[in-house]
Amino acid sequence: MKTVGLDRYELLKYMPTGIVAEIGVATGRLSKIILENNKPKKLVLIDAWKNFDLGYADDNMVTEDKHENRYQSVKKMFAKNKAVSIVRDFSTAASEKFEDNYFDWVYVDADHSYEGCLKDLEAYDSKVKQDGYIWGHDWLPGTFTQKGFEVNRAVKDFVESKGYILSFITNEPKFASYVISKNQLSHNKLLDVLDV
Repeated sequence: MKTVGLDRYELLKYMPTGIVAEIGVATGRLSKIILENNKPKKLVLIDAWKNFDLGYADDNMVTEDKHENRYQSVKKMFAKNKAVSIVRDFSTAASEKFEDNYFDWVYVDADHSYEGCLKDLEAYDSKVKQDGYIWGHDWLPGTFTQKGFEVNRAVKDFVESKGYILSFITNEPKFASYVISKNQLSHNKLLDVLDV
């Protein structure tokens, strides 16, 4: 595993442009960037837009009214884009709506606790094609810490249990992104595309 000299927005340009899911949408800011930088054939936006106990403080746990406003705003933002579909549900429950081997890649940015992140990784594993990628946000690089965030441990345990490859960490100094390749072929393909 290595750090690439790209942030997550730049890395989007190198990811496959097929069927994609963003898990944890909030205001839809990253959703727009995915569309602009990756141009997926289909983008599925998954979020509960609802309060629940994460076990740590999170800026995205806003009032129920604000969640509803965010949801309505995201719906309006993408209403005319036929490539976008929106699923309002908890991430693990939403995973059951999709066939196995459906997504070319998913971006996990929902629950950052160990248990929550691991459940999301496990729920979407079979939904991602065998040559696909699972990546996500809030990897804490270096000595940076954030109370309640255990994405690093969840990702490492998941990768080890599946025999997958933790291919890259992006170069953000605090909340970086990680990319998991499901096999050596997809890892090598990404290496070639990035020319590293």
